[in-house]
Amino acid sequence: MDKIWNIAKPSKKAAMFAKDVKLSPITAQILINREIDTLEKAKRFFSPELKLLDDPFNLADMAGVVKRIQKAIKNKEKICIYGDYDVDGITSTVLLTQVIKEQGGQVDYYIPCRFKEGYSLNKTALKRLKDNGTSLVITVDCGVSNKAEIEYAKKIGLEVIITDHHLPPKELPDTLVVNPKRVDSSYRFKELAGVGVAYQVAKALTSDELVSYLDLVCLGSVADIVSLVEENRALVSKGIEVIRDSARLGLSALIKAAGVNQQEISSGQIGFAIAPRLNAGGRMESALKSAGLLLCDDQAKADEIAADLDKINRDRQKIEQQMLEEVLAQVEAEVDLDKEKVIVLASPNYHDGVKGIVASRVVENYFRPTILCCLKDGKAKGSGRSIPAFNLHSALTKSKDLLNRFGGHAAAAGVDLDEANIADFRRQLNELAAKELREDDLKPKVRVDCKVNFSDLTMSLADEIKSLAPCGMGNPSPVLCVENVYLKEQSLLGQDKKHVKFNMCQDQKNISAIIFNSAQAQEIATETRPANIAFALEQNLYQGTVNLQARVTDIKFRSPNYQNKDELINHLFATAEEIIDDDDYKHIVEVDSFYTKVAGVTFDGRQEVIANVESGTKLQVIREKFNKHDTNAIRIDTVDGDNLGFLNARLAKKLASHIDEGQKYLGQVSEVTGGQDKNYGVNIFMYKEKVKKIVTKKEKQSSSLHAYKGQKLFDEIKRLLLGDIPLRDKQIESLEALKKGQNCLTIMGTGRGKSAIFHIFSCLQAIEHKKLTIMLYPLRSLITDQYLYLQEMMEKAGLNVAKLTGEVDAGQRKEIFSAIEGGQVNVILTTPEFLFHNKMHFQQHKDKIGFLVVDEAHHVCTSSRTHRPIYRQIDKLLPDLGNPLVFAATATASDKVADVICNSLSINKVIIDPTVRENLKVTDKRGLNDKESYLRSLVSSLEKTVIYVNSRKESVELAAKLHKVPGLDKQVVYFNAGMGPELRLAVQKGFFAGDFKVVVATSAFGEGVNIPDIKNVVLYHLPFNFIEYNQQSGRAGRDGNEAIIHLMFGRRDASINEFILESACPSRKNLTKIYRVLQRLTKSTDTIIMTNEELLKEVEEDFGSVKLSKNAISAGLKIFSELGLIQMQGGFGQREITLLNSKKVDLNESIAFEEGMHEKEQFADFKDYILSASPDELLELINQPIYPQDRVEEEVTIV
Repeated sequence: MDKIWNIAKPSKKAAMFAKDVKLSPITAQILINREIDTLEKAKRFFSPELKLLDDPFNLADMAGVVKRIQKAIKNKEKICIYGDYDVDGITSTVLLTQVIKEQGGQVDYYIPCRFKEGYSLNKTALKRLKDNGTSLVITVDCGVSNKAEIEYAKKIGLEVIITDHHLPPKELPDTLVVNPKRVDSSYRFKELAGVGVAYQVAKALTSDELVSYLDLVCLGSVADIVSLVEENRALVSKGIEVIRDSARLGLSALIKAAGVNQQEISSGQIGFAIAPRLNAGGRMESALKSAGLLLCDDQAKADEIAADLDKINRDRQKIEQQMLEEVLAQVEAEVDLDKEKVIVLASPNYHDGVKGIVASRVVENYFRPTILCCLKDGKAKGSGRSIPAFNLHSALTKSKDLLNRFGGHAAAAGVDLDEANIADFRRQLNELAAKELREDDLKPKVRVDCKVNFSDLTMSLADEIKSLAPCGMGNPSPVLCVENVYLKEQSLLGQDKKHVKFNMCQDQKNISAIIFNSAQAQEIATETRPANIAFALEQNLYQGTVNLQARVTDIKFRSPNYQNKDELINHLFATAEEIIDDDDYKHIVEVDSFYTKVAGVTFDGRQEVIANVESGTKLQVIREKFNKHDTNAIRIDTVDGDNLGFLNARLAKKLASHIDEGQKYLGQVSEVTGGQDKNYGVNIFMYKEKVKKIVTKKEKQSSSLHAYKGQKLFDEIKRLLLGDIPLRDKQIESLEALKKGQNCLTIMGTGRGKSAIFHIFSCLQAIEHKKLTIMLYPLRSLITDQYLYLQEMMEKAGLNVAKLTGEVDAGQRKEIFSAIEGGQVNVILTTPEFLFHNKMHFQQHKDKIGFLVVDEAHHVCTSSRTHRPIYRQIDKLLPDLGNPLVFAATATASDKVADVICNSLSINKVIIDPTVRENLKVTDKRGLNDKESYLRSLVSSLEKTVIYVNSRKESVELAAKLHKVPGLDKQVVYFNAGMGPELRLAVQKGFFAGDFKVVVATSAFGEGVNIPDIKNVVLYHLPFNFIEYNQQSGRAGRDGNEAIIHLMFGRRDASINEFILESACPSRKNLTKIYRVLQRLTKSTDTIIMTNEELLKEVEEDFGSVKLSKNAISAGLKIFSELGLIQMQGGFGQREITLLNSKKVDLNESIAFEEGMHEKEQFADFKDYILSASPDELLELINQPIYPQDRVEEEVTIV
């Protein structure tokens, strides 16, 4: 439920007042919020003394009351203290009973039974007391509204004195009445609890301070939630001291049973741990047991009663939970919350002893006034709780014609009425509420004392806040709020998992936190977004150590603001674990569509429904926030409302909060599996509403570009992709050749802008000619990095990009080719191997293909029968593709290489940029042992630096280490493909703008990154191939100023790279191991359902320690699926795997395997060279292109 935070306006006086009271400005603000704004008020607040109490004889009728009690004591009259069954009534009863007994009085006490007699005086009890010889009854915490019962007492000769604190009626009973709320009372303080009034009567009677009785006054005052200011603050403060030092036997026994440290007890622990146990007696059985405990002077007996009350309280909690569940179900079924602002419910099943507590819980859930009535014999007995904007007592007064009896105050009340009147009562209250309550009144309010910085949260501040105790009504526990913090290490606590313990984190500082009884516990336990948190700052003593702890009041999650530098850096390091985690569902909320499998299909008769479902059936995706098994639940129904099951819990956990925020999903059945002697299963395709395909048309931006033609269109595309960066002469020359329809080979060094040429031209092809561009890359890893960049860049032009490699499963391939057919794809990124093996699919769309890009085109020459042979066959593919325009690009083309490229790709225009980047230098630190010391020294200069590492984890961990270097906490970030697109773009923009100086990155930070003023590029780990080495090194010094490439990799890095490559494409030997395990697991069943991690454990069980990861398992399964050895359903980690008939296959027929093996070969060749070459040789690889010398001096056109 969304809550409104009312944050106190900062006072201009806070800073000066803080100096006066020698406290922090935060604590000074808290005091000012409580109208403690002078030194004199502060002294009274921090030193509450009993001398502050008003003279008890200022209470009307007090003199007469004392005189009558003294007379009764003197005359040995039988006196009875008549109490109430709550803690205030019990403690009042015990206090007056003991004091009068000490004064020599013959005194007993009477507490009515909640279930048989109800609250306050009743005639039957009065008659019984009279018959037992009682001549004087003194009420405590009740009686002020019992005019009729007092008249009856008089008739039977029984005298009654009333002591009470409840709001008196206009006409008082005709007897002595002590009540601070009497209009004719001169007593200054009106907010005493019933026990506070009883204490003043006892003081007046004895002329003594009665300090030893303040434990009872404290208990009753805190439990009755009276305002803890002025007199009550003094009484409770001194009462807590008494409890800590010398509490009565029974109370000490109960404190021990509750597991509370008596020497450290607080008003909060009294309210939440001690009072409920004392109340439990009256709620479940009889309050006499609780009174007996407080009067007990035998240790063994006290321990026995305390243990019994503790058990009764646990029983009460169970019954309360059962009733709450029943009531919540009733609310959902019977109450129209859009129309009814007051909840009135009745049932014969309600427990009379806990209905008030349950009413409070319902208010917490729905924030509406609530009255719950127990039904019996045609009568309804109810308890009500309200919200601040609705005075319940006033509302009941206006409905009194329907009630037999009522009482209470603005926030809580009790009612008795006939069952037949409940419907009218409900209607009348709601008509009244409709007039009085606004929509904002039905939103809970959180009072926040002060907005603070995370760095303000210190033990010293906690000490100051602790000194404000006792806290409660009138002096609430101070609530602070912090912004932009992250939740870490969340864990659900409690039997019903409604409490959440976690760490609040900001700038790598953590503070322990806990939130109790939260309806959003499941959401809180899984959230990764930043949050604003309202909380009370406390000290938690655990195993002898005191730590800070935040007791959370409310949490507001929000999306991070990446435009704010500090917030961006905080987000990066706070969410680092999630970013490097390879959870299958990690970026699921960022994709427009995906495939998954419906869970729970075998329950609740769903098999019969699924038997009639067909592929293509439209589906509804429905959130079930109040699902008792999982508050993240997402149900899958047909459009006719037939339930097929649910999304699996892990997926639902990721999607739930985004659906709650308004994101809508739809779906359709992609396949129904099983049947005959097997259970049915359902695979579905889910997509965001308005986004129905894997790729989607960005119509708005695209249509705006369609308004341009010719040079204007060219200029607009260039602006969208490159901003204000001007094109170089050779880039312009290449683009002009392409515009003329010339197949072009462009040779230019790393960092000179080859990619920009074909990016711009592919946009022109899509917008002007509605033609598709195919971009060929030699490596899947290169495609992945390019894809991340091109998605963001092409979207600006309203265009769609898709990638097709062996890693893309069959279902997605089908969707992408379908999207090509529908004109919804503008650019395809793929490998020559994928293109060759799927040429039939591409041939079907050859009329749509207008542009073919061959990047790193020197592979056309270096290929052989055993090494990338498909490159030599690209020329044979051109007719199948409709003979599109060809653009080849490379930084490495000798005379021979250039000739082969030109002949193979029908090139008729060669453009060479011979520029040598003389500003680049190489510093050779290969094999350096203490890399981190070198790095710390390097980056401390605050020159713009990119540090390349070979894994997401390493990027985060190394950045975190540098982040701790003095002066670098706001200068270091990281970048990897595990980050979402928005976050990656924010880091790129921030680095470009100089908001931070150091980026620790994987190869993902390379494609399309054109930041001119990078001073240092550090190759911390060994790159995977020459292309990656060139691209990473080429980021340096694009502005022409001196820049340095620091080579820090060593031979030890090679094994890491080899493991990563094996994870992407397992060797033949490891694939055999995985397949044999699949054969074993499917001996007794055709199909298994396993995660990658589970399957990896099975491989390890059969073959011992293997150098495999769960990513390798995933890659192996894709290869098997591609070769027709297995069939897979589902996805995102947990798959249903069916082993098909065994057959002999050639692994090289798998595109995924072939691509992966080529990557391994390239690394092997690269590794041997890069580790042995001289620094000069390594510099030459990056600072100048290799080109045919005889073609530089003249324009060369090949016919």
